[in-house]
Amino acid sequence: MIAYRVGNDYVMEIKRVVAGKNGTGIFNGVRFDEIWTNPQHARTCRSFFETVYRCPVRIVPHIWDSFFIDKLIGELPSGLRFGYAPGAQDKRIAIFEPNINVVKTAPLSDAGMRGGLSAGSVRYWRSPMPST
Repeated sequence: MIAYRVGNDYVMEIKRVVAGKNGTGIFNGVRFDEIWTNPQHARTCRSFFETVYRCPVRIVPHIWDSFFIDKLIGELPSGLRFGYAPGAQDKRIAIFEPNINVVKTAPLSDAGMRGGLSAGSVRYWRSPMPST
């Protein structure tokens, strides 16, 4: 049996312990043959997963990896195109992220630091944090 873990479980468990809450249930005794996780969690979670689950961890590509996207783009009907088309002056960026984790707090400011956004062009809307 394989578990596909794509969250930063290590940080989430630490956050709950520091906040004095019960764990998330990751330590529930279920045995897996292998854990699959995505590349961004290899450094922070690989050893954690190996210790908790006592099995090998495999780093697998994102489902939006270019391998999958390029395959679908190649199947588009003639005349259709996928991707960004330069020319529009105003850009509206939306991120549908519940922002309930300390690891996921700055995607727009990160884009700004990389030169993607100008100062003053970012507005944050934050939904209320769910009670846990």
